[in-house]
Amino acid sequence: MIRKRLRKAALFILLITAFYSCAQQKSVVKKLSSFSMEKLPGTIMKNEKGDPVPAKPITLVLVFAETKSNEVLWDTAWFEHKAWKLIPAIAEKGLFEVGLQKMNDEKVVIKADSGFFLYQLYLEPIDRSFALPAQYEEGKILLKGRYRNHVFYRKAETPRQIRAFDAM
Repeated sequence: MIRKRLRKAALFILLITAFYSCAQQKSVVKKLSSFSMEKLPGTIMKNEKGDPVPAKPITLVLVFAETKSNEVLWDTAWFEHKAWKLIPAIAEKGLFEVGLQKMNDEKVVIKADSGFFLYQLYLEPIDRSFALPAQYEEGKILLKGRYRNHVFYRKAETPRQIRAFDAM
């Protein structure tokens, strides 16, 4: 009888700990904003005859994550059915000037609230294929990170299109 109660108490403590750690994982990221912009390569390629080859634009995808800690380790993202490596940069002043809105040329600025940290996450394509996680949702960016030895996943909305400052 006592053994049964001890098992139930141990199970209860284990479940409470698991629920608490899950709550901690989700709460480290306060807000996500995502953007995409097209840039043309600077060097114009030429074919065998010396004629210029039309340049294909390169699409850059950026995610900005406002977090409660600057100890988040960012790993991988999934977007458009592909895996992407996350390259993080933390804003020293909690502010990033992202680019210009396509419609009205208004400057897009992302700012972290007081007491929070702001990461810029650049998505770089990964050459090899990865299986899509169960959490992946079409049109959204799925981010994988680690905080205090807990892996977490967060979804960012479809990236808003902007243009770079130098594209005027």
